[in-house]
Amino acid sequence: YYILGSFVLGIAKWIQDIALLCNYEKVIFLARDGYLIQDAFEKLCRKDERFSKIQSQYFYASRKALMPYSMLNKMDFYSIANYVNINCHSPESINHLMQDVLLPLTKERKQEYRNRGINFEKNFSNIDEFYKYINALVEISYDEQVYNNKKESVRQFYKKNFEGNVAIFDVGYSGKLPQIINQLCEKEVDAFFIHDSAGASQIAV
Repeated sequence: YYILGSFVLGIAKWIQDIALLCNYEKVIFLARDGYLIQDAFEKLCRKDERFSKIQSQYFYASRKALMPYSMLNKMDFYSIANYVNINCHSPESINHLMQDVLLPLTKERKQEYRNRGINFEKNFSNIDEFYKYINALVEISYDEQVYNNKKESVRQFYKKNFEGNVAIFDVGYSGKLPQIINQLCEKEVDAFFIHDSAGASQIAV
């Protein structure tokens, strides 16, 4: 309790001080790692009138949930391998992850995959198998208009929630989640990180 409590308090106080300095209207704590930090942040703000105007929000988001909307064009589907361990996935599971932005997987489309030598149930053994599947996916299941319509509805949702002078709190690591949020919001949203494993600090406060 003492160790974790001190750690959480220190992070919350750090966010609070910078939020005041940068005149943030709101700090958005990304689920699920932001839950305890937000709780501490709100308690600190209630104790000091200077921070009373800084709002906080707990926001559900994940790399996998937003990955389908991070593509700028159909060639970006090849970058899925940067988000997931392809050896733990099959064409079927990747299709499931991306289904919101793809054409429905009908029996006819599934047969088209089979005709191209794609085993839908078998996990990828190597990157060549994955690329072979993506080659088929962008021809069989991708439709630019469908994708753009889906992405636009998500973009409007994020713009509404991240409008104004706001900042994100995320544990960090690669920093890909805030980068996707920036893309959807079509603006740079400052981010608080406590861990940097792959250049996340380049977009951090």
